[in-house]
Amino acid sequence: MQDFLKLFKPKPKAVQPTIKSYGQLSCGIGQQQIQSRMDSLFASSLVTLKSRIYFGAMVTNLARI
Repeated sequence: MQDFLKLFKPKPKAVQPTIKSYGQLSCGIGQQQIQSRMDSLFASSLVTLKSRIYFGAMVTNLARI
């Protein structure tokens, strides 16, 4: 019965690094990992922006027809 009840007990969440104040020097993640994440977010935003511009131009051109 105890094992059955353990199924409903909330699982502990993984520890997430947090920034507690502006200008905090570290958050538990290495500089290389942070830089890698920033690079991928920047690249993703460029792809999103380019696709929005492309599809926006297509809609504008279709509206003219």
